[in-house]
Amino acid sequence: MDDEDDPVVEEIDVFLSKQLASQLYLIQYPLRPVYRPFTNRVVEFARCKPQQQKLELSLELDTQSNNYARSKGEQFAINVDGAASGEDKRVFNSDRMDKHTIHSTALGPDSDRFAVACFRDRELHLTPLKGIMQLKPMFNYLDAADKGKDEAAQEAEAPEEMEPEAKPIMMKFARHETDEAKARRMASYEYLRKTGEAEAWVTLQHYEETSSLAEAQRGLLLAPSESNEGTEFQVSQVEYLERLMPSMEQAAKERVALPNNVLSMSDLKAMSLGDQVRALLLNAKTMRFSQLMTLLGKATDATQALRCVQQVALLVQGCWVVKSEVLYPKDACSPHTGVPAEALCRGRDYIMWRFTQSRCQVRKEISSVVKLPADDVKAILEQMARLKVNCGWEFLLDYDSEFVHRHPEVVQRQHMLWEAKFKQLSSVLSISKADLKIAAHAAANVSLSPKRRRTASTRSRTKSGGISDDPSDSEGERFAQRSVLSMQDLRLQLNMHLAECPPGHVLGSGVSDKRLEKAVRAIGGINFQTKSPDGDAIFGITVFGDGFDAVRECMVAMLDVKGTIKTNVLKRKLDEAGVQVPDEADLKKLLKEMCVSRAGMWHLKGSISQPNS
Repeated sequence: MDDEDDPVVEEIDVFLSKQLASQLYLIQYPLRPVYRPFTNRVVEFARCKPQQQKLELSLELDTQSNNYARSKGEQFAINVDGAASGEDKRVFNSDRMDKHTIHSTALGPDSDRFAVACFRDRELHLTPLKGIMQLKPMFNYLDAADKGKDEAAQEAEAPEEMEPEAKPIMMKFARHETDEAKARRMASYEYLRKTGEAEAWVTLQHYEETSSLAEAQRGLLLAPSESNEGTEFQVSQVEYLERLMPSMEQAAKERVALPNNVLSMSDLKAMSLGDQVRALLLNAKTMRFSQLMTLLGKATDATQALRCVQQVALLVQGCWVVKSEVLYPKDACSPHTGVPAEALCRGRDYIMWRFTQSRCQVRKEISSVVKLPADDVKAILEQMARLKVNCGWEFLLDYDSEFVHRHPEVVQRQHMLWEAKFKQLSSVLSISKADLKIAAHAAANVSLSPKRRRTASTRSRTKSGGISDDPSDSEGERFAQRSVLSMQDLRLQLNMHLAECPPGHVLGSGVSDKRLEKAVRAIGGINFQTKSPDGDAIFGITVFGDGFDAVRECMVAMLDVKGTIKTNVLKRKLDEAGVQVPDEADLKKLLKEMCVSRAGMWHLKGSISQPNS
């Protein structure tokens, strides 16, 4: 606006007085008309709780007023005081209700941003307020009346006093409290009530507004004369605006603590881009890059955001999972078991690495390597996976193929980071040979050309490192680990295999039981005549090329008919067939491959119900 349209009419000096800054309160009476002030009332007593900013005033009632109902006042006095004999026990000073109490309610943490202004001799003096209180009537005399009735009823019904019975003392120890639980407890009504009751009341002396002391206190609202010397205004425009509208840091300190999983969007916008990315990933633990950009806003530069996210997260299944060292700082420990942060980071990194190799994981296999308590392993898995029936723990989000195709250089860089991290983990943890093979196989796949990788991503990998759409390749891998599988087991293994494949895999369209059986026969397996208790088919494989295939053929012939084997009968059959009988250790190992022992008899796996554990 031009100066001609908005001329300066007058200049007034402004002074800040701090003599009463820590003691000055503004008291409001929202239920009292402005034309009926309390100035003509006698204040019998006053008390306050400074920390809670609570104030109580007991005001005398004019019992001689035409507006005073004497019958009601006498009834209130009888109900409250009753037959109380001692003066210290009486609430009212006479036989009628001759006083009432008003008490304050605080207006929140922002009340100290106001000030009282005094204009005198063309000078404006400002004094900051400590707080604002609103005084409203307090009906504690009704509570006292109800309490008196209850006590009288209890005394009438109570029998003669008996000596209390001795009871054993039970010692209880406080359980470890998480930060989230502590924040909820401190924000609860019960905690605030106990905190308010713990602070002692401070008795106050009331002075009339016309008294000399009140006049002297009002004089402190004016700044001292020696500070009234004019000073040059040397504050920049930006600093002046910041002082007029302070940052949210002070409000954040006074605000009730929020749980760890609650993030304020207003606080988020006040952060830098790096801090925003860090806060969002700490809150969500696992995110797609597209989700992150949506929360950051349209004005955010994707390149800068991608640079920030790589500093606090690692790429898993095309999604971003917050780094363990960011989630568990150096001096932190587990909120569940107290395990130090170093062990938590090591175990969590191993779990993240396994999810880079497969979408589904089994907690028992992970626990055997990381050696962490079950509660910690479960808590880590819940950050990035969900429990799925007949699958185990499946990664929380779908594979983000869009991000992988758009940023191949980031994917390659993250793969190199995972290779280096796995080498560190393998030197500390007892990494199994199977994991080492998986790591080597993954490294071999990354060496393919981009075109080759895109082709391979749409087909399942075979045991030899090739690619195939035939379910027989997958079943061959399963039988290499277990020589006997039921149809239900095959279905479970197939679903786990599909979970490792990217979306849209050809086997995901459905595989019939007949095709599964055909796949088993294609790899040299057989279908036993013995069925499971549920009627499912049971399949087995006998050719392993380890010198015991002839023994397995004899075992299959016996199991195919009855589903059971006795050790001495098996030895006799082997002698009759001219097959060398293995020693006791090898024979027992072969029997355990296909059978379970029950009551001195070996039963085909899957043919009998397993006992409940």
